[in-house]
Amino acid sequence: AGLDPRRLGGKLVLRSWRPGDRFCPLGSRRVRKLKELLAQRKIPLSQRRHWPVLESGEEIVWVRGFPPASLAAASRDARQVIVIEEIGELAP
Repeated sequence: AGLDPRRLGGKLVLRSWRPGDRFCPLGSRRVRKLKELLAQRKIPLSQRRHWPVLESGEEIVWVRGFPPASLAAASRDARQVIVIEEIGELAP
């Protein structure tokens, strides 16, 4: 899955997770607190502090380990797709 550049609301900014972040991954019917989603995946608190989040405008469009946001996901007929690929490991 990737992001459709036509559906993005501004420049892309990569940052760490912040308390209060909300996200609606593709396939989900509602926006949820990212804290809850990370807890469900059993991501330790020590790792959450540096968990990567990509936002466009004021909306989170991608979070490591989750599908892209419903609002920004590329469809099958998208002419261009932004693919996010992580290389290497994060330091503890």
